[in-house]
Amino acid sequence: MVDPVNDTQHKPSNSTLYDKVIWYLHRLLFDAKKKFGLLLICLLLPTALLLFMNYRKSNTYKASFTVIYEELVRKVYGDRLDKMNAIIQNQPEKVPGLLGITDNACKSLVKVGGTNILGEELSKDLSLDKIPFIVYFYVNDTSYISEIQAGIINFLEDGNAFLTDKKEIKIKEIEEELIFINSQLSMMDTLKRKFNSTSMQSSDKTDISLSSVYQLSYELYKKKQDLEKKREMPRNIYVIDDALAPMQGNRSYIIMTLAGLILGSFLYLTLVYLLMPAIRMKED
Repeated sequence: MVDPVNDTQHKPSNSTLYDKVIWYLHRLLFDAKKKFGLLLICLLLPTALLLFMNYRKSNTYKASFTVIYEELVRKVYGDRLDKMNAIIQNQPEKVPGLLGITDNACKSLVKVGGTNILGEELSKDLSLDKIPFIVYFYVNDTSYISEIQAGIINFLEDGNAFLTDKKEIKIKEIEEELIFINSQLSMMDTLKRKFNSTSMQSSDKTDISLSSVYQLSYELYKKKQDLEKKREMPRNIYVIDDALAPMQGNRSYIIMTLAGLILGSFLYLTLVYLLMPAIRMKED
């Protein structure tokens, strides 16, 4: 059996798997002791960086809300949210005008985005169905969450001239269709009164005609109800789950410390057993 204590440079050839494992572990510990300074640096740098990044996120909160919509498709809304996020990152002075929020709320806003109900990026969702989607945003001050949510909805609803004009045309079409339906219902009421006042209303033909009038009148009445609902709720986007429970953006410090140590160990192994031997071989 090979003595791993006295043999740190030569790999055992004719030995058991146990001997080889012990030799590799001993070699690893021997190199770590020999290059302890490098090991310490590799462990501390990634850990300190991750802890610092996590600390910066400790004052950041994530809020999200769910919306339903009638116009456009999810990808278009996702593209608009991505453009808004780019403006937040690169031209924050334009955000108050686009979202209609105060300067303090704008300073609190860190990031905005959207996902479908499966958690996939909204800008990559090519589906045409009308399933609700989720809008999320990060803030430094939770007191501005409601204001920012209203601003995002306003941006998605009336963010450009096309959407504004389309909304106005939609309301006008609803009003015109309601006027037409009301006139038809009035005419049908007149017809029903005439049918009821005739002496032939007991005939089969008259019963069929009167039944048709009642059926059409009921269908128009239901259509009128739907149009009145749309007139009372003319927006294309409605929030069905408000952003009322923001979550802190940082993670557990223990998890981040472990992640930093693992990353540092990988960095050390890469330097000692891959990069440094490659450099030495090139120099030789």
